Amino acid sequence: MLDEEVTMNDTEIMINTPFGRVSFDARAANKAWKKANKPEPRPPTRSQSIIESYIGGVDGKIAKWWPPRWGELLLTTLDAFLEEEQFTIDRLTHFTPRGTREQQPEYRIVKTGCDSTVDVTIGATRLVRSCESEEIRFALINSIDCDNDIRLSIHFNPDTQESKALASKLLSRFEEYFYEHGPLRDSVWDADFNFLPRYSGASEKLILPSDAKAKVERHLTGFISVLDHCEERGISSNRGIILSGPPGTGKTLLIKSIIEQTALTTILVTPDMIALKTINRLYRIARKLRPVLIIFEDIDSAGGLHRKISSHPVLGEILQALDGVENNAGVITIASTNYLENIDDALRDRPGRFERIISIPIPDTETRTRLIVRLSDEFGIGKWLDPECLSGRTDGFTGDWLRNLFTTSSLISLQDGRDNIERKDIDDALMDIDDNRRLAYIATPELKPPSCPAMSEAWV
Repeated sequence: MLDEEVTMNDTEIMINTPFGRVSFDARAANKAWKKANKPEPRPPTRSQSIIESYIGGVDGKIAKWWPPRWGELLLTTLDAFLEEEQFTIDRLTHFTPRGTREQQPEYRIVKTGCDSTVDVTIGATRLVRSCESEEIRFALINSIDCDNDIRLSIHFNPDTQESKALASKLLSRFEEYFYEHGPLRDSVWDADFNFLPRYSGASEKLILPSDAKAKVERHLTGFISVLDHCEERGISSNRGIILSGPPGTGKTLLIKSIIEQTALTTILVTPDMIALKTINRLYRIARKLRPVLIIFEDIDSAGGLHRKISSHPVLGEILQALDGVENNAGVITIASTNYLENIDDALRDRPGRFERIISIPIPDTETRTRLIVRLSDEFGIGKWLDPECLSGRTDGFTGDWLRNLFTTSSLISLQDGRDNIERKDIDDALMDIDDNRRLAYIATPELKPPSCPAMSEAWV
């Protein structure tokens, strides 16, 4: 029991008791209390024991993570990268999340091309050592985190000289190795990292007017063929081209043909893939993979890239990506549009962004004749067909409508019980298409307001 109030000075407490004055340090007493009540340390888990035993001490860690699809693609090159860096994998295993139990690695099948796949370890621990020094050892753990991202962490002995710096460099070099040797290089893929075939037979089907063909050869295929020499001559090796023209004139077919004629890494971006930060991300990747072809298909369908129409959320990104601080050497951008007027002036009339507009017009008489000759061969029409005569009857037809003419003619002949197209089938198909196209430009008639006669009159 206390005789008088407690007095305090900093952390020292003094009290009077029946046995005399007593003082003690509260901080020291609290520390002693915590030490006395500290629980026994948990024994190391199996994963801790194995990793720390292998690297020779309590482990430090450095980690990086990537979105799921990007991370999967990165991991397809991990083992090859370790071999390149002269590391030997002494043990490949996997531990449960709490590290208490060891089990087989978890694998996932990852597409690395249109017709190729690789089995990738999504959950695994690799114990690796340098072939040059037995003391340089790491534990590489790849896993899926709570956000479904792919995580790669490198565990090291912090007591080993420069081990953290070496682990950090290893992570950086891993990404550089992926850009140089990964499956994206020299492939065709879209903004969601889905692989697409390079060859589609488009080059055999493509027929362009002479003027358009000449511009394509000068500013696209010809430019790509001398890309390696541009920098030597002081010519910028980045370029932007807009392909403009009405629907169905062959812009998409031309793009497919260009893809076939080059071996460049090609990135296809469709309107539904364009979102905030997508453009910046793709151009960052493209600069690592250059020379690269980036294709924006139907760019006007993304909402109209013109400030007079709307404040488009990605217009600023595209302007910055095409002509910003970053060097776009070796990056060629092609955009197709049905409505050039919907493209902002800062894009369509600015060297360094889109330098040239190549018009893909409705085929003229000579081009239609060549298209008809090729289509007549494709559909097995006999020598009776006069291509020049039919060309004169199809003024205003695009390549798509000419193909539709032959398809409709073939359908008519089949419904009439014949295998071969005859003259009357083409005549009927022409009338059918003319009726259809006329309807496409006629406004839908409005319903007349209903009349409301008296009930007695309605039943008369």
